[in-house]
Amino acid sequence: MSRVLNLLVGQAILDSSFRDALLDGRREEVIRPLHLTVEERALVMAIQANTLEGFASAIEQWLEDHGRDGRDDGPPGNLPQWYRPLSW
Repeated sequence: MSRVLNLLVGQAILDSSFRDALLDGRREEVIRPLHLTVEERALVMAIQANTLEGFASAIEQWLEDHGRDGRDDGPPGNLPQWYRPLSW
């Protein structure tokens, strides 16, 4: 999975307002600033889920169907502007 898809799901886990926007019909607005590929954007927009579990499951299923293992061994690249790393 791309680093951005990983961050998208992670952000939805940690941020309830982001999660709500992702699931309540504001998905296009939420993903607009992300650095998604055309394929990733189509995937995210096509998911029909009312829960984060269903949303993440659809991404995982897509990865399995497309022979991807969920790892991103490449360089970090450009992280989305909304990404805020956790500090302990």
